[in-house]
Amino acid sequence: MSYTERRYHKDILKTNTTLNVGELTTSRIEEIKKFTDQLNAYSGNRTVHQAVPRHLRRRQASHFCHVLPHRFIANALREKKKNEKEMKDNKTAAQKMQKKIRRSRRSLRRNFKEYSWGKSQYLMTHTWHAKRCHMKEMWGVKIANERNDKGLRVLLNAAEKRSVVYDQSYYVEYELENNQYNRETCIKVLQLNEIINKNEWRIWIANTTKFGPIKLLLNEKRIVIFVHPVSKTDIMEAFDKEKVQLKLMQRLGVFELIGNNCHRSLLNSFDFVEEEKGVEVLRRICELPPENTPNGSIIPLKIKIADINNPISQFYSKPDKQKESITKLTTHKDLFNVISTELVSQTLEQIINLSDVSSFNNYLEARKVILEQKEIPLLLMTNKVNASDGSHFSSGYFLIVPSLFALTCWRRIVWHCVLPLALSERKYLTYEAGLMTYPDDYVDIEYSQQISEEQKGILIKQANMKPKSKKMNIQMFSVQNQIPWEMNWKGFKVIRRKEFIQNEQKFHLIQDSQNKIIRFELISINGTPERFAYVHIPDQQLLNEFKTSCCIKIDQLDENVIGRIIKGGYSLKRGSGYGIGFIYLNKYNEITKDHKDLILTNGNILVYYRNAFSKHIHLGILSLLP
Repeated sequence: MSYTERRYHKDILKTNTTLNVGELTTSRIEEIKKFTDQLNAYSGNRTVHQAVPRHLRRRQASHFCHVLPHRFIANALREKKKNEKEMKDNKTAAQKMQKKIRRSRRSLRRNFKEYSWGKSQYLMTHTWHAKRCHMKEMWGVKIANERNDKGLRVLLNAAEKRSVVYDQSYYVEYELENNQYNRETCIKVLQLNEIINKNEWRIWIANTTKFGPIKLLLNEKRIVIFVHPVSKTDIMEAFDKEKVQLKLMQRLGVFELIGNNCHRSLLNSFDFVEEEKGVEVLRRICELPPENTPNGSIIPLKIKIADINNPISQFYSKPDKQKESITKLTTHKDLFNVISTELVSQTLEQIINLSDVSSFNNYLEARKVILEQKEIPLLLMTNKVNASDGSHFSSGYFLIVPSLFALTCWRRIVWHCVLPLALSERKYLTYEAGLMTYPDDYVDIEYSQQISEEQKGILIKQANMKPKSKKMNIQMFSVQNQIPWEMNWKGFKVIRRKEFIQNEQKFHLIQDSQNKIIRFELISINGTPERFAYVHIPDQQLLNEFKTSCCIKIDQLDENVIGRIIKGGYSLKRGSGYGIGFIYLNKYNEITKDHKDLILTNGNILVYYRNAFSKHIHLGILSLLP
C-alpha cells in the first residue's frame, strides 16, 4: 500500500492492526515455552555478566559477582556454582590455561614437589624476576636474561663503589662421599692443580677448560660440586668412566655478590644471631684492606627473620649497640681459626635438609615449617671476583641459602640498595673486569651448539636452493675439515670461537691475582681490531716492514702477548679501527725500560695486533686510559 492510500484509508488500517491476545497466545504457547526454556538453560557461550547492559559491564564483573546489579546477583552465583561443579573434575587444557590461573603469582610455588632438577623450570626467585626482567628459557630453566632498566654505566658504578647481586640458583649440584678415592678422582677429572687435603673444609673455586666454572665445597661427610647446567651430562660421563657415581641434589639457592660494600650490605640486610662466631668474622673482614680479603674460605652464619613475606624497609635503623674495639688486621691467617670444621659441616647439613621440598604437598604446609623455623642457616663463601687485581671490583661472595628461603633472602638483599643483575649484565661486568674466556664465553658457545641443532636442516635447504654462482665456498668456512652444519654450530663466528678455545688456548695468558692490569685504547692505522685480539711488541725487522705495508702476513705466531682486546669491531674513517683492552703492568714496565724507541712523543706506544684465527698483523697506536 502506498503512502497516499495509507493517508486516506486510516480507518481500514486500524481495524486491520487490532489483535486478540488470548487467541494469539493459545496458538503460540508451544513456541513461547520453548523460547523461555532456552533463556533459562545454561549456555557456555553467554554468561550472566554478558546479559548486563553495556554501560554496566565493568572489569570487576568478570570475576566478582557482587559488583553486579542486585537483580543479577542470584543468577550469577547460581551459574558460578554450577560451573564449579561441572568443571571441577574434568577440565580441558584450554580451561586450565585461563587468564585468571596464569595471573596467579603464588601458583608457581604451590606444589613444592616439582621443585627439583628435571621437573620444574622455575627458580624460587622467578616471581620477583618476571616482573622486572625479560625471562628466557635456557638449559631447561627460566632465567632473567635482560633487565628492564637499560643503563649499563650504573652497573660499573655499583660494582666498584657499592654492591651487586646475581642469582646462580640454576647451577647443578652434585654430591659425593668425602673419602680419599673420591678426592683423588675430583682432582683427576676436574683437572685441579691444587691438592685437596684430608681435612680441608674450605671452598675451592675454579674455571676449568673442560667443564667451565666449577665450585667445590667440602665438609666432613660429603663433597658438593656446583656445575653449570651445560656441563651436566659431560661431568656425569667423566665420573662414570672412573666408576664414581654422582648424586644429583635438590636445588639450592646460590647468590653471587660483587662490590666494595657487599659485606656491609649483608650486615645491613639480615638480623644475625650475635652469638655465632661467623658474624664476628664477617665484621672483621670489613676492617681488612681489599687486597687482604680472604679467598677460598667459608663462613657459617645464622639469621633471624620475623616476617618472611614483608622485608624490613631500607630506612630501618637498628638500635646502636656498644661496639667493641676491633684491631685492624693486616693478615688473615689466624682469622678463621675460630670457626671449627664441625660448625661448617653442621651448617651445610642444615641447608641441605631445609632445601628438600619433596615432603611438602603444597605451599601452605611449607609455610608452616618456615614460620616455625626461628633461625635460618647460611653459608658465605668468599671469592676473588673475576679481575686480575684485588683492588678492582674488590672482593665478592657466594651466598648459599636453603631453597625454601631463597625468595625471602633475595628480597632482603635487594631492598638494602644492592643492585640485581641479569645474565647479559653479568657477562658485561665479567668482560669489564678483565676475564676474557671463562666462564661466560664457554657457556654461551655450548648453548649455541645446542640450539643450532634445530636449524641444521634449514641451513642445508638454503645452501641447496642457491644457484652455483652464489653458493658459498664451504671449504673456506671449514674448521678441521668439517662444514658448519655438520658441527651443529649456529654460525661462522661461533665456529671461530670454538677454534679459539681449542687451538689457541696456549697463547691465552692465564689470569693471575698477582698480575695487575691497565686499561688502554688501541687505534689501528689500517684494519679493525676485533674482540679477543692479541697485542704484541714489534721488533726492528717488523718496523722496517711496516714502513712499506700496513698489513703483514706472518707464518709463525708470536707467543709473547702483552695484552688483549676486550671490546673491538669499532670502525673509524679511512679503513682504521678502534678497540679497548687491557695490558699487564709488568709488560708495560718492560716497554718503558727496554723499548723506549716505541714510545711516541705524546706518550703513546707503537704496537701491533693480530685478530684471532688470522695470520695478518696490523700496526696500531696504544694509549692508556685513566
